[in-house]
Amino acid sequence: MIVIDTNVLVALVLPKDPLHERATRDLERLVRQELVVLSVVLTEACFVLDAPGQRARLRALLVGLRARQESEPAWEPVFEWMARYADHEPDWVDACLVVMSDRERRIWTYDEEFRAIWRRLDGSKVPLAISKAR
Repeated sequence: MIVIDTNVLVALVLPKDPLHERATRDLERLVRQELVVLSVVLTEACFVLDAPGQRARLRALLVGLRARQESEPAWEPVFEWMARYADHEPDWVDACLVVMSDRERRIWTYDEEFRAIWRRLDGSKVPLAISKAR
């Protein structure tokens, strides 16, 4: 199962986004996986993609991918994780993604913090759908 981050959705929706070509190539590799989008990621994506046409493309993308919407995790472990990384000023969405990650859920993101800084509550690396920048 692949949990998609906001930067991936934005890149897939906006052809002029610097990550668009990369996201499109990565999507071809991951399209056969079960794709999940957290409610908080959709909220953030709709904030960034504020034009009606952009939101229509986002909806079409999610429908076409048969992406499943999932709620964010319980707030207590999210706040615990955010407190642990307070010096790095993480946002709520990143915290939710990290807390949701486990053996079955890999995160599809282009944020380098997931590779270089963030760790799960047990100290292990965040399992990523895309292993390194290309």
